[in-house]
Amino acid sequence: MPTILLGFGLFAVSLINGSVPLYLLALVMTLSGSGDMLILYKLCRYKSDCRDILVYDHPYEGGSVLFER
Repeated sequence: MPTILLGFGLFAVSLINGSVPLYLLALVMTLSGSGDMLILYKLCRYKSDCRDILVYDHPYEGGSVLFER
């Protein structure tokens, strides 16, 4: 959600205003949110026969931890 609001939202505002600094800020926000998009992509591609899967944010590394029942 932050990538959509701060990245794409600021990009749309920068196009309307024609502001280069706002465009650069939107670019930085979009690139910094790309790691979240990668984690979401990996979670969506995870296949399991189990219907009960618990997802936690990893406590000290980037990514997540999946628990299956």
